[in-house]
Amino acid sequence: MTKAYTELIGIVRDLIDPNKKNDFQVNLDKLEKFDSRDYWEKKPDMEDAGKVMFDALNCMGVNRKPFINVLNSEHRTLQQDFMRLMIDSLICFADKYESGCFDARNEAACELSAKIVKEFRDEFGLPVV
Repeated sequence: MTKAYTELIGIVRDLIDPNKKNDFQVNLDKLEKFDSRDYWEKKPDMEDAGKVMFDALNCMGVNRKPFINVLNSEHRTLQQDFMRLMIDSLICFADKYESGCFDARNEAACELSAKIVKEFRDEFGLPVV
């Protein structure tokens, strides 16, 4: 991992940590100092992004609100792309439910996903605008 990527991971973790003082401003300052050229030259791929996200979620009682706030303030095309990712996730979890590939830890998510996919699958196509 590059230094810039490691710093980005730290910033993301700090943003979702409800115990940090002055949450948002401290991290805004860090982001302003962040060398974006280094980041974009070695931009993390979706696998890296997924690992960062799940690492951040791997905490009891994680505060999801900062993530939702960031998502809500993102460009609307990116919001649409994120929804495509969520739809793909729903289909993946529904397939797990149908094939019995789940246990008590993810059964509710897989079952709910199967219900959503069954009801709305014909409406999953999102336009690229």
